[in-house]
Amino acid sequence: MSSTAALRKASATCNGEQTATQNLLDYEPGVLEHGESDVDLAKNRTNLSGRNIWVLKYGGSSVGQRLPRVCESIFEHVIAASAPGRVSSSGLRVCVVVSAMGKTTDMLLDAAQAALDGKPEVLQACVARIRELCVNNAKATLDHFEIPEAEGALALQEVTSKVGALLGGLDNYLQGVSLLKDLSPRTLDAILSNGERICASVLAAVLSAVVRHFGDVSGSGNSPSSPSPPGALAAKAVKAMRPGLLSPLCVEATAFMCTDDSFGQAHVDFNATRSQLLELANSWPSGTLPVFTGFIGRSKSGATTTLGRNGSDYSAALIAAALRAEQLIINTDVPGVFTADPRLVPDAFPVPKMSYTEAIELSIYGSKIFHPKTMLPLMKHGVPMVIRNTTDAPGAPSTVIKDNLSPLRRNNASAASMAESGSSDEGDSDDGLKPLRSSPPSKLWTQALRSPSMLGVSRLVDSSPELSPRECHRAHVDAKAADAEVGAVCVASLEDLSFITLRAEIGDDGSTEGPEVAVRAMRALAQGKVRCIWSDQRSGNDASILVRRGDRVEAASLLRKEFSDLRLMELSATEPVTLLSLVPKQGASRVAAAARFFAPLSKANVKIHRVVCGASTSSISCVIDAEETGLAVRTIHEAFNFSRIAVSLVILGNNRTARGLLEKLQQMRNEGSNSRQFMDFRVCAVVTHNGPLVLGKLAPVPSDDKPSVALDANGLDLAEVLAALNEEDDHNSAAAMQEVQNWRETYDLIETAVLPGLRRMTRPVLVDCNACASRRGSGIQASGSKALASCYLHCLKHGIRLAVSNSATLNVFAGALRHFSHGQAQSSPSASTPLPVDLLQQRRGLLRYDSATAAGLPLLQAIRDQLYSGKRVSVVQGTFSATLGLILDRVSRGGLTLREATEEAYKLGITEPLITSDLAGLDTVEKLRVVAFSMGIDLPEDCVELQPLVPMSALEGAMTVAAVFEALDVFDKAEKFSQRAAAAFQAGRRWRFIATLELHAGPDRKGIGVGDGHHGRATARAKVRVEEVGEDHFAFPNRGQEIACALWEDFPFNEGDGIVARTSWGGAAPLVLRGPGAGKAAGEGALSDVVRLVDFL
Repeated sequence: MSSTAALRKASATCNGEQTATQNLLDYEPGVLEHGESDVDLAKNRTNLSGRNIWVLKYGGSSVGQRLPRVCESIFEHVIAASAPGRVSSSGLRVCVVVSAMGKTTDMLLDAAQAALDGKPEVLQACVARIRELCVNNAKATLDHFEIPEAEGALALQEVTSKVGALLGGLDNYLQGVSLLKDLSPRTLDAILSNGERICASVLAAVLSAVVRHFGDVSGSGNSPSSPSPPGALAAKAVKAMRPGLLSPLCVEATAFMCTDDSFGQAHVDFNATRSQLLELANSWPSGTLPVFTGFIGRSKSGATTTLGRNGSDYSAALIAAALRAEQLIINTDVPGVFTADPRLVPDAFPVPKMSYTEAIELSIYGSKIFHPKTMLPLMKHGVPMVIRNTTDAPGAPSTVIKDNLSPLRRNNASAASMAESGSSDEGDSDDGLKPLRSSPPSKLWTQALRSPSMLGVSRLVDSSPELSPRECHRAHVDAKAADAEVGAVCVASLEDLSFITLRAEIGDDGSTEGPEVAVRAMRALAQGKVRCIWSDQRSGNDASILVRRGDRVEAASLLRKEFSDLRLMELSATEPVTLLSLVPKQGASRVAAAARFFAPLSKANVKIHRVVCGASTSSISCVIDAEETGLAVRTIHEAFNFSRIAVSLVILGNNRTARGLLEKLQQMRNEGSNSRQFMDFRVCAVVTHNGPLVLGKLAPVPSDDKPSVALDANGLDLAEVLAALNEEDDHNSAAAMQEVQNWRETYDLIETAVLPGLRRMTRPVLVDCNACASRRGSGIQASGSKALASCYLHCLKHGIRLAVSNSATLNVFAGALRHFSHGQAQSSPSASTPLPVDLLQQRRGLLRYDSATAAGLPLLQAIRDQLYSGKRVSVVQGTFSATLGLILDRVSRGGLTLREATEEAYKLGITEPLITSDLAGLDTVEKLRVVAFSMGIDLPEDCVELQPLVPMSALEGAMTVAAVFEALDVFDKAEKFSQRAAAAFQAGRRWRFIATLELHAGPDRKGIGVGDGHHGRATARAKVRVEEVGEDHFAFPNRGQEIACALWEDFPFNEGDGIVARTSWGGAAPLVLRGPGAGKAAGEGALSDVVRLVDFL
């Protein structure tokens, strides 16, 4: 019985009648695409395992701008690959594959086009720039290694000679194009191949010069006493190769890379390539360091060909597979594959390891680091790929892509391979870049999937030796455990797509004639060479297709032509759209992944056009609107990567709440609370109202020349911010008593200069601590309220979480929202743009304002919990003003006058900027309106029965703080306010400033449930006044700045002096919340809102 059959039998024994994936292809899995059996492949791997060859690939930006660092990197890898116990049997240890330098390919294209257009001056300029780039890079590298002037001049002369010879051949081709006015694909390939040829020649020449110098020095014993670090590195690499000599050698891929004659996108004959490469390598002396040209090959007729997109990476993969290399190391600009696009998610981080399947799906779904075809040779021959940054030292964090077998199956496969060959593996090296594979991998076979949507991706089936029942049971248990895991690898976004919907007429029999619509549509697009990224079919007469946006016109034309014999009921395109994809760890449960994938998207109200499943058992994708790409990618990344919860904050305002929030964050950072709570709060900017002053790295206010605010993604120094805010605070100035004039300017600044940068950060939150004046008697300008509403809606639309800590500010937003929604609905009732009030409803999870009512007390959350659990709230009562609570406590308990108590509250900084809004009860009214707003009730300000603590008539004309205090003296003496409050206290009673919201649903005055306020079935009554209460009242125990709130389910009014209530949550007692209502509590309440916003998604 074959190993594959044994594994299937064992799986069937363990799983019983479980759903299985069957091989539906028409050939046996024991044979690979190139005619090599999986058994032969395992034997070959074992026989070649002693070679321990590393293949290094360097991209164009590395060899173009960082050639000295590339040379250092090569020497580092030579040293690591030459560690004791790692010498390969063939003497070949490291191979290098290079792309063209920098922008050389673009220059060659420009030169070819200039030759075709008859522009010799442009042509010569392009060639001159290429020559200058190569010579300058070579000279910079020789200087970097401190090669003596005479040796450097000879080396530079050699480089110039080689580059000149290659450019001479290039000039011949360009002259031919200019004369014939013809640029065929064959000629273009010959022209473009010079980029890699020149780069490989320059790099090999420079390496040879460095090796010659340090080889001669070390060999003669005249080594300098203290060579430079680069020189010491080169000398160590030369010494590591003893007794052989490190010999860099430029090798053109045309000598072995066998392709067809598909110029521009040539296909490689792997067997012929491998045979010729091995023959060539066997002719090299020990210590050879080949520098291969990537991207190019040779057809059977001897013509130069190119391999198309990512051709150099593909060349490196083919060379690594042909040599059975230990690993292919891709040196590039990034330290690996990131969990998301860093441009969309600044907090994205490199993935330590991935499987081949995950890497291929990721490349299909939008990753530009590698191409799917690059992975195929590595998959077939089990060669790991390492993606690392060129500038990093060996051993630095990187991404390793390799097979993902369980330890049980890996050990069995390894044992079987060693048993067949009669050999064992050599030990691992502990030096530098540790070998990635210490034993031959399990045997693999491939099935080529011909679906155009998967671009020829291969599906791996692991073929292991026959397992015993015990081993099979262990494997089954491990698989079930892994299935419950949902570990994300990456979130990818393939952008700028068009979503085409096609629907044909249904016949009398309920179906279309001939082949189904999807089949015909895919066939038509394939014949027209339009790439279909994804397609599906819901029924026989309709299909959905995803194509590049640039291909939409051609695709529509092909589809109309294909279905000219049928009546098309619909042929529409939605664009631009994005394919958002999650690639979890291989073996993760698709059910669990889908749950975590779609739940946060739903909470963020991201519209999903279609759900797509990938080739693996766990990847999942969906089609979304392009404008929501950033929000969706950040949301999914946050949902799956819990280890790095960074929260980016922009704080608006300079008052007690804002400073309390900053002080709390500073305290948490000093105590290390962030690490315990797994949240890293980063204050990126603080925008104050007075000026305004913008603290983005303590930067100046944006101007016309610099319209944006420089946000600090790593977070400001909170001590510096607090010091600056304390200096800028003008709470004690007379200006605080004036009408706020900078509303429009402040919120316009936030929307235009701050939010665009904030929305690109990780978990962005705007915390508005701005204290706006109450509208009653203050006349907030319409332009200011419109600017505020526009700013808030911008946050909700773009996924920026919004925490509002001031009740008046929230009510201004709610009022402006209703006003503008009504105006928009009347002006364009059929507009597709959602009304602002609808947007608020859709994105309600992005807005929190609990701290706007009761500081740190969870009043609104308690109301939500009661309503959502099916209970009813008939009455909400509260002493919401800590300022008035302190004043009444000091007057009655402490024997102070009204003026003295108010001055104490003012000095403590707990009053509103306009003190009159506290004394007149306007602040309490605003907080009661927020409670109603949270329950879906529109409570206009003029519907609240207000009996102020101090009438506005008594404060009329008091335009300064001192004038207010004088007015309080007059009022206190006239009304004997302090005397009456003290007398009540002596009698065992207390004065409390209480806000009451009564909700009625009919004559029986029962409470209402969720949403009744929207449908007009309920009435509300609100009153705010000073009440004298006894010890049985919930607010009686309050002291100082304490506030208290009570929720009643059934509240019979007017039954004597006492309060009688029956509630389902505790007999006759209400649900009571009590705690501090000012000071640090306000800042802590704002922080609680931020935490709930982050937790919500």
